[in-house]
Amino acid sequence: MNEQYQKIRFIYSCDVNRLVKVKVGSLEGHFPKPSVHSVLEQECLTSHCVALQDKVVHNIYLHCQIFCNGRPFGLPVHTSFKSFTLRYNWNEWLVLPIKYCDLSRDACLAFTILDVHANLESHILGGTSISLFTKRGILRQRMYDLKVWPYVSGDGQLHSATPGKVRTGQQPVCASESTDFRKSRIDRVSKLSKLYFGGMMEKIDWLDRITFRQVETIFAHDRDSQCDQFLLIEFPVVRFGDVDGYMVYFEPNGGSVGYFNPYPAIGRYPDPELGMENLVEAKHHILARCSRSLIADREIKPNASTRDLLAKIVNYSPNKLLNGEEKDLVWKFRYYLKGNQKALAKFLQCVHWGVASEVEQAEDLLNQWVPMSVDDALELLSSNFSHPTVRHYAVGRLKEASYEVLLLYLLQLVQALKFEPIEEISGGVDSTFVQGISHISFDNDVCDPITPVQNDAPEVSIAMDHSVVSSPDLATFLISAACKDTALANYLYWFLKVERDCSVSCTLQKTASRTHGRGNTTTNKEIYAIMLERLSRALARGGTEARRRRKLLRKQQLFVDAIVQIMRAVVKESGNRKHKVEFLRSLLNQSDEKVSLTNLAGLPLPLDPSVKIQMVVADQATIFNSALAPCKLTFRTLDGQNYTTIFKYGDDLRQDQLIIQMVTLMDKLLRQENLDLRLTPYKVLSTSINHGFVQYIESDTLRDVLRDYSTIQDFFRTHRPSAGGPFGIEPEVMDNYVRSCAGYSVISYLLGIGDRHLHNLLLCKNGRLFHVDFGYILGRDPRILPPPVKLTKEMIEGMGGFSGPYWQDFRNLAYTAFLHLRRHANLFLNLFALMVNSTIPDIALEPDKAERFLLHLTDEEAVQYMQQLIDVSISAKMAAIVDMMHDVAQYLRK
Repeated sequence: MNEQYQKIRFIYSCDVNRLVKVKVGSLEGHFPKPSVHSVLEQECLTSHCVALQDKVVHNIYLHCQIFCNGRPFGLPVHTSFKSFTLRYNWNEWLVLPIKYCDLSRDACLAFTILDVHANLESHILGGTSISLFTKRGILRQRMYDLKVWPYVSGDGQLHSATPGKVRTGQQPVCASESTDFRKSRIDRVSKLSKLYFGGMMEKIDWLDRITFRQVETIFAHDRDSQCDQFLLIEFPVVRFGDVDGYMVYFEPNGGSVGYFNPYPAIGRYPDPELGMENLVEAKHHILARCSRSLIADREIKPNASTRDLLAKIVNYSPNKLLNGEEKDLVWKFRYYLKGNQKALAKFLQCVHWGVASEVEQAEDLLNQWVPMSVDDALELLSSNFSHPTVRHYAVGRLKEASYEVLLLYLLQLVQALKFEPIEEISGGVDSTFVQGISHISFDNDVCDPITPVQNDAPEVSIAMDHSVVSSPDLATFLISAACKDTALANYLYWFLKVERDCSVSCTLQKTASRTHGRGNTTTNKEIYAIMLERLSRALARGGTEARRRRKLLRKQQLFVDAIVQIMRAVVKESGNRKHKVEFLRSLLNQSDEKVSLTNLAGLPLPLDPSVKIQMVVADQATIFNSALAPCKLTFRTLDGQNYTTIFKYGDDLRQDQLIIQMVTLMDKLLRQENLDLRLTPYKVLSTSINHGFVQYIESDTLRDVLRDYSTIQDFFRTHRPSAGGPFGIEPEVMDNYVRSCAGYSVISYLLGIGDRHLHNLLLCKNGRLFHVDFGYILGRDPRILPPPVKLTKEMIEGMGGFSGPYWQDFRNLAYTAFLHLRRHANLFLNLFALMVNSTIPDIALEPDKAERFLLHLTDEEAVQYMQQLIDVSISAKMAAIVDMMHDVAQYLRK
């Protein structure tokens, strides 16, 4: 062997101050056909996709990018335009804007092949990747055939999902040649080629030409025998004069660089005291709360600074956790604070419920403390309080509330059942409100449990004492109240059923809810199934009225099931909207063996049990022009009136139901302050996680009003004119409009209602404005830079403009309403805290609502802040642009 082949010549990469180059050759093979699903989803593929064309097209180009340390390094480079004839052959050197000396050891090249369709959008046809350095740190040289992975871009990772170099024999073979023989031949030829180009074999010119023609034939046959595409690339050769050499990766001072170790050695040795109790703190706790200090604690009084600190702690928002020092301070002055009803929840946080002496003192103080209000007692039913004594005390406070108030809180009380011990729920006895019946058939027609739930409650004797327990558990209390009130029984049944169905759905999807101490959706399913069975049994054991309620609940379930079956058939029916409406009406006129929609015999409507429906008016049924195609159903009541609802199938109404509950509660609180803002809290009831009822209010969208009447005042003048009224409109109409605008402006801000546009703001002929469709709440909004309050120029012009008296009335009403609702912030925070563990998505994402009530500001500062919000909302330019874009989208959709 010649002397020149006995020396290995190389250069370090850190010494090469040149740009990285790579030559892109040809693309061999055929593009794989896209799937039928992809063609149906993208119409442009049918006529413009290169994979569906037999001839070579000209709009193919290649994208090349260097990756270092797993991230893109520098700018990408594209091939220039080529007019292809018979094959895709670029034959072009690409110079990347990165120098060899700047490359990392794991540097990779990522190639992506793209096709430009007629709509000028680029679509990925395939991609591949290859490392710049071999496993021995030598820069790659000469030609490579890289496998192209269809319809993905090259990722450029060291452990790539789109590797260009794939072991021979691991890919599907289309030819009949033996896989093992082909693999051994390709491997042998590849290794010999490396030895030749590495200077390890003597070069004979005439023999080399013959050999490499045969080698090319072997590789071409290998490519043709596989159902893949290959991209031919070429790396430059390092030459020292006439002799080939190598470029070896080398980093100066690389050995002195300290690399981050994600698994440091110190972390491998566990600390046996980690997480153990701090003995110093434990000793301090025992000394501070020992029984010897009990007499002194009864008489101790705080000084001025301590009193201010206690007042600050007491005024913390509900469910705020106290630190150790604050707990010790509240415990020390517990006897001083027992005259403050708002301090009770903070005191109960301080108790260590595992220490018997503290529990004994807490139970004794609980009976001496000034009774909490019903609103504040809701906090004690949250996940922060699990001791039975505390929860029973909270239920005892709820017993002081009227049925009307319980109905407002019922949605949250049903959620609070998740924090009750399941043993207490399953072992509860509903005998205190059950009449003396010795033998009852306990069929489960109403609850229809998913699994039979055993109840070991003994039979009730006629001679039993029926005195009501002073503080029952929450489950028993709710069932007791439902047995005494028709509306409570109606809504309790539907709330329990929806939660049970939701828990079943979550269990099937294997999505665990984040409940405190109970993250198992199976447990929640059992809780609500047991509650449904207990409710059914309690109603069956009750008097004549209770048993009648049970039968009506069963009929309501059959009624809803019939509506769902009809809507399911309408959705599956093909045809236009007119055909579907006719099909819907024909189904409503048909009689079912279980329930006849044309003869409902005064059935209480689940949406509003005070409405007794006689029949469905099939001729007035229609389907809205919407994606989910909700239907409008009109019912004839016993008194001959019509009651119209919207039944939504395929839509989760639980979030709308929650917001309407809050609007109803806010309306009640404002009316107690003699402030009637003419709100429209229409009724919403979710009968399942994918269907429910919505009360229909005769109204027009604000967009339709502005389209048909130009201005809001023209709309009022058309329907409610008055020659002597302001702007030629009845004074009552203008008053309704201004008050409702102020009310919903404040409410939409406090609840963070998003996605507000002129299609979900509705206007009645009597002047009342209200909001619908609450898909985004608590600050979430799909729009860009949404205003804090939805106020448009047209809405203000409807009040007479900025210079009119109605505009000032609007601002004053908004400020007054905001201040009144701020004073009830704890109630709303308690209600939302009970909903945090529900599966309503927006509640789980944004559990903290206190910041919108501005509790850290005085009333004067809060009014100034509200003024700024209104001013910002009026001048919001982006909101007007988004409204315009939404109008265009609606027009194109129609």
